[in-house]
Amino acid sequence: MIHALLLWVATWTASPQSLTLDPNEPLLKIEDQTVRERVRVSIGGERMCIRFTNESSSEPLEIGAATVNAHAIMFGGKSSVTIPPGAPMISDPVDMHIDAGSEIEISIYFPKRVVNPTLHWLALKRAVISNNESHSSIAISAVYVETKRRQPLIVAFGDSLTDGDGISDKDHNWTSDFFRRAHIAIVNEGIVGNRLLADGPSFGISALARFERDALSVPGVTHIVVEEGLNDIGMDGRSADEIIVAYQQLILRAHEHGIKIIGVTITPFEGTRMKGYYTDEKDATRQTINKWIRTSGAFDGVIDFDAVVRDPDHPSQLRPAFASKDHLHPNDSGYQAIANAIDLALFR
Repeated sequence: MIHALLLWVATWTASPQSLTLDPNEPLLKIEDQTVRERVRVSIGGERMCIRFTNESSSEPLEIGAATVNAHAIMFGGKSSVTIPPGAPMISDPVDMHIDAGSEIEISIYFPKRVVNPTLHWLALKRAVISNNESHSSIAISAVYVETKRRQPLIVAFGDSLTDGDGISDKDHNWTSDFFRRAHIAIVNEGIVGNRLLADGPSFGISALARFERDALSVPGVTHIVVEEGLNDIGMDGRSADEIIVAYQQLILRAHEHGIKIIGVTITPFEGTRMKGYYTDEKDATRQTINKWIRTSGAFDGVIDFDAVVRDPDHPSQLRPAFASKDHLHPNDSGYQAIANAIDLALFR
């Protein structure tokens, strides 16, 4: 059991999702197999716990055994556990030194067929299952580390731009770039396709619905950076007023917990290949929202992603040097530019 929870903080996270868009995903076909997954932590320490998850499934999940860097993971002193449908399960503490910024390997043995697994689709770390590899992760949603020193912990809460879509290498999303630059602890709670106001079968529950689990309840959180809203505009044609009201709800809920919340402006999206996603009217909505984010004073601070990556000659689209192939997400250079532009004073 975890004691003195305030001494435990999140050092890595991944938001639970129910489905993947790939019907051939090997993580959907697991039975009597071990999955090896790699995650990169932001805070070091001498003891850790793993948060396993079955939150997106309607079936029990049996874990036969698990290890982290070859150290046995136990659950109430036992090596196996069955996680009820819709529930998480936190492991016993594991005595093991980890350095800040290091990568750890978690291996999980599933003795039975895994039905409706809880995944994180864009994990950016290859999970290895026998002779197969996956870009997704399964059944883990957080790593906690014990620490005696209070320090800032940022939860990056967003959609695919926070998750890291568009990068060429696993550790070049803006959150990883920011950690390497600032050495401030940050965990990533981005989900591809996520929206403020609507659920999606492969895109996670709405930001308003998951905010408690994926932001407010993250152990040790001091700041939340909110990067959401583009998919509400592009997919659903939501109005500026609807999106601003959603932001205001997140702000109120963060402040109720004494947590600072930082707003992120919405990036340009003209030229995306998704049919109907961009229109001039939708871009006008984006501009209205961005003006509110910059000028309202509602957030505790602002990070102007739009100003960093927009094309100065064509502000409704990404700067060519910063655009990935889909013209919706930044590339490695764009994410690095975002990380470099963040004012570190926001997190003091």
